[in-house]
Amino acid sequence: MYFWSVLNIMASYFLLISLYQRIYAGKFIIKTKRKKISLFYTTMLVLASCSVIISFLYYLEGRYKDNYITYNLQGIFWIQMGITYFLGRLSLGIAKGGIYSDVNSKFSHFTKWDKIKSYKWISDNVIRFETLMGKDSISNIELEVNSEQKEEVDKFLKEKLLK
Repeated sequence: MYFWSVLNIMASYFLLISLYQRIYAGKFIIKTKRKKISLFYTTMLVLASCSVIISFLYYLEGRYKDNYITYNLQGIFWIQMGITYFLGRLSLGIAKGGIYSDVNSKFSHFTKWDKIKSYKWISDNVIRFETLMGKDSISNIELEVNSEQKEEVDKFLKEKLLK
């Protein structure tokens, strides 16, 4: 039971960070593409949610008292991880608070405007951002946009980064 309690605390922390980033980022100015959400993960989230609800209903009916807390802690953990996964798979693009970029193939990463040093167009539809990642550590992040949105994106980025 303690193991699942600790895992739930960690999962709650990651979920709160993901929710904070979504709230801080604000409305998308330019959406570039949406990552596909796997049918497997969607099914697992629905099954975990149903399992927790059914377990809770059985507990209320008095069907079983043993291991109720452990079963529900496991289910709540998987629900939290599923929601965190879905938040990480949302659209890529430019938001009011920063940019969402594709750091790896599974999750998007949010970078605040104050962490972005500069940007450069490397092709007609790809922007490379120089971002500060830590102590004197600079990383390059690429973001693909529609060619039709290039002028709008360029205008917005100049406005944001020249402040």
